[in-house]
Amino acid sequence: NKFVFGKIPEDDFLGNYINCYIGFSTDKEIRWNASSGGLITTLLISMLEEGTIDGALVTKMNKRNPLEPDAIIARSREEIIASSKSKYCPVPVNMKIREMLRKNERFAVVGLPCHIQGIRKAERSVKKLKERIFLHLGIFCSHTVNFYGTEFLLQKMGIAKKDVLGIDYRGKGWPGKMSIRLRCGDEKFIPPDDYWAIFGTFFFTPIRCTMCSDHTNEYADISCGDAW
Repeated sequence: NKFVFGKIPEDDFLGNYINCYIGFSTDKEIRWNASSGGLITTLLISMLEEGTIDGALVTKMNKRNPLEPDAIIARSREEIIASSKSKYCPVPVNMKIREMLRKNERFAVVGLPCHIQGIRKAERSVKKLKERIFLHLGIFCSHTVNFYGTEFLLQKMGIAKKDVLGIDYRGKGWPGKMSIRLRCGDEKFIPPDDYWAIFGTFFFTPIRCTMCSDHTNEYADISCGDAW
């Protein structure tokens, strides 16, 4: 807290904060396809188009292996929109840190509390990284799910991994539904209550998540999440 904000927070639960707001993207398509209103997507697009940043460290699902995510440096509106929505699986945000260090540019980074904590610690050790990152955008998180969680869900639905063309964990309105696109052209939809009956049990949760003390992403410049 002293490194990021220069002071210890008065609020032990939320950390240092200026104010709390409710909002959503005024772009109806972005809002409809987002997980929780599309604020982060809209902020990134706005900063990119205004030239405030040169790129954004975000995550999208891998086209070749649709059950695994990829960290990317998004440099266009299309890439940012393709990286929207929640990913309920382990995300390797650190894979693009070296690329950010090699380029004399300004970036925004988007991550879960554990990602932002790791990036802030890296900034303390690598001054150049701190200079490269213009804004930290944090996502609320209670816990994530390992890859076995999604594989178990597919197995329960009778879907083979090799038949999956793409997967969105949330989107198409709030609170969103999971959509699984198959190579045969079919698309399966799962209401959130059905898949969170599995994901919410903590059975498929990484051990690190059970030790998390930061669900509201205290070390981000702006934290965004569902009201729940």
